[in-house]
Amino acid sequence: MPCIDGDALTPTGRQLLEALAEPRTDEEVKDIIGQRLFRVRISLRELMYAGLATVERGRYSLTDAGRAKLEEGRG
Repeated sequence: MPCIDGDALTPTGRQLLEALAEPRTDEEVKDIIGQRLFRVRISLRELMYAGLATVERGRYSLTDAGRAKLEEGRG
């Protein structure tokens, strides 16, 4: 379930970023996107390594770069 393909978001990556429109725990993200928790955690790490998401006190959220990437696909 990769989130990024080159410079583009995969459908899963987009779904995850949309779920992070407000800070959420990995469990909340799992419930929103309907994937297994271990897959969600792997994908969240991938987004964090790419600089698109961050985590603070167990809650994941978008970075400015994550917001821009999400908007880029909408435009």
